[in-house]
Amino acid sequence: MKRRAWVAAAATVFALSCASPFEASTAPAAPLDQPVKLGMSQSRSFDAGRLELGIREVVEDSRCPADVVCIQAGRGRLAAWTRTEAGRREIELRTDARPPQAVDGYTVEVTALEPYPYSNVRIDPRQYVATVIVRRR
Repeated sequence: MKRRAWVAAAATVFALSCASPFEASTAPAAPLDQPVKLGMSQSRSFDAGRLELGIREVVEDSRCPADVVCIQAGRGRLAAWTRTEAGRREIELRTDARPPQAVDGYTVEVTALEPYPYSNVRIDPRQYVATVIVRRR
């Protein structure tokens, strides 16, 4: 009886080790190499679900307001995450990042962050929308 239990346990471990731990994303699909809009707390899958990208929040918006003359353009910084076969990672995306952020065989570039700031308008953090382009490296 003990031998049967050991064989069954070994077979289960073997079966689980052969199965891929990565499951393709169930987030709405988006194309590679094309601008995609992502709101706060939203995610999209790219490359047939091999990459999922989510935006949590804007952690900094120091962009020069449209109605002000500034010495520097400023930047937006976003707390984001990715999920690939290599696992889930927390990342930071920036509007001024050159070159784009590299993540597990892909690059993520923030091409726009809306709404654009004005000096006399407070932006509701939930209203931000980032436009990103994801490419294979």
